[in-house]
Amino acid sequence: MNRGKLFFIGTLWGMLLIILLFVGFIVPSQQDKIVTRRAILKEQQAQRSELKKFMERHSDLKEYESGLVHQLQQLRRLMPGEMDTTDFIHDTERMAVQTQVIIRGVQPLPPLAGDGYCIQHIRMDISGNYFQFMDFLSVLEQGPRFVRFVSISMHSKEQESLEGTLELLIYALSA
Repeated sequence: MNRGKLFFIGTLWGMLLIILLFVGFIVPSQQDKIVTRRAILKEQQAQRSELKKFMERHSDLKEYESGLVHQLQQLRRLMPGEMDTTDFIHDTERMAVQTQVIIRGVQPLPPLAGDGYCIQHIRMDISGNYFQFMDFLSVLEQGPRFVRFVSISMHSKEQESLEGTLELLIYALSA
């Protein structure tokens, strides 16, 4: 064979080997990068779409912001940053006077820490008639703090008088 033909065949085999290496190693890694970039692009497009929908629903951002501030103020009123058990008990005494219920005893138990909030368990011994008792519960429930009733027990003391124990929970955002 002629030396030119061998050189030509060797060059072809070398180019074929380079092409096979390129297709075998370079192309798959580039395809992985393309797949990753497509996933990122789809995520960004979804986020833009979500942002566009948000902007359509809330075209006036100042109004939306003031609504959020109002909701935050309501949350802080219902679940303040500090427990302030003493303030809650004073408010409860005021509510008792308003509904003509007599608070015979208040026993706050040690606070318990939750995930980002604190719980205060309070036990109260109260007396009054049925309607006073129910009014007190209603006023307490609609009061300035979020209150969760754990247990309510009543028993008759005299003809129209009841004695009872009320266990409730109040919450705060920190201990």
